Amino acid sequence: MPKETKEILNKLEGYLKFKDISKKKLAELWKKNDAYIYRRFSGDVELTLTDIRDLCRILKLTREEAVDIFF
Repeated sequence: MPKETKEILNKLEGYLKFKDISKKKLAELWKKNDAYIYRRFSGDVELTLTDIRDLCRILKLTREEAVDIFF
């Protein structure tokens, strides 16, 4: 997994902890199954632009937070 991907996933996991949202809860909010979530958080499957947009909406990220995490 590229270093940049690992950094993004680490920031995203940190933000989930900050918001007190488990991956299981994220799956419910995102209407995805657990496997979908874990494949993305393990780095097996890259986050798509649609995934990023959905995560920003679900987590109610500000523009600054989204840029800090994903770009």
